[in-house]
Amino acid sequence: WYLQQFLKMSYSHISTFDYYFVCDSDTCILNPIKFWEKDKCLFTMKTEYHKPYFDTLEKLFSTEVQKSADGSFIAEHMMFNKHIMSELIKRIQNNQTLEGYTFYEKIISAVDTNELSYSGFSEYETYGNYILTYHPDLYQQRTLRSFRRGASVLNSLQENYVANWVAKNYDII
Repeated sequence: WYLQQFLKMSYSHISTFDYYFVCDSDTCILNPIKFWEKDKCLFTMKTEYHKPYFDTLEKLFSTEVQKSADGSFIAEHMMFNKHIMSELIKRIQNNQTLEGYTFYEKIISAVDTNELSYSGFSEYETYGNYILTYHPDLYQQRTLRSFRRGASVLNSLQENYVANWVAKNYDII
């Protein structure tokens, strides 16, 4: 769980593009989705709330980064700006209140030990709230039609009528 998040974050160091797209492997995009509105990148917002993510966020940035009042960034996909992700990583690495040397060691040390075996950190929630605090003019929020429990219909998607119905009602499952 944590390793795949750290890999997504670390890709910022080798990407040859200013932005890179990440999509969870269990996510299916069913309809064309745009990721830019004029000169702003689009964040897909959800309604989820997982308190341990925000507890960790508070420790990583010493309460400087504030939580979005408009929802959650846990949308199973995100467009990352490599320069901002590198900046975020550097800020974590420079946080002397956290144990460890690398950003991922510091993140692990910031996660409550009771949450380590569950999900105590989210790269999406961290990046989205970091953007809102330090670079709010670069991104714009939006919602998409999504279905979180897509696995319940994925096996049936081979049937055309099921696939057509799902795509008419949802953009992402």
